[in-house]
Amino acid sequence: MKAGKYRIVGLQATGKTTLGKLLKERGYVVYDVDHTDGLTVLKDRETGLYYTFDDVDYEPDGTINWEKYRYEMVEGRLKELLKPNEPVFIVGSTRNAAESYSLFDKIFVLTIDADTMRKRLKTHEIITHHLDNEIERMTENFDEKQRKLLLDSGKNSVVIDSTKSVEQVLNDILSKI
Repeated sequence: MKAGKYRIVGLQATGKTTLGKLLKERGYVVYDVDHTDGLTVLKDRETGLYYTFDDVDYEPDGTINWEKYRYEMVEGRLKELLKPNEPVFIVGSTRNAAESYSLFDKIFVLTIDADTMRKRLKTHEIITHHLDNEIERMTENFDEKQRKLLLDSGKNSVVIDSTKSVEQVLNDILSKI
């Protein structure tokens, strides 16, 4: 595979983290926005201050108040991770993702339907953050959210149907590089 910078984005439960793990198992350099130190922060929408997940005030039900915080990527840290002479995958979505799309050779946009999202969220690996009321919140305005993601992804985007098996999705992505 040629050297390049690739981003895999999608709404919740589209398979981003699972794909990242499979790519890593195959020897690719992969950074997951949810699991890479210093790559993401929570920005207080009112004050503009940045927090880690350890520093925010959680709701009584254990969820984050997304009306108060915005999940953002730290551009300086992202640039550190994008190595020039090897393929690098950045996996995951943040609210400010589109601001960094120009740094990537291709943006793979994973798409699913709302019913598939609901089913996957019920068995998601971080189920504690996906309580039933959260699942409904996440699927509200589903079509609008997915359409915005597609519009924001720009000219280097490749739409991938992630309702398929994870192996099929992975093969679709690798065939487009």
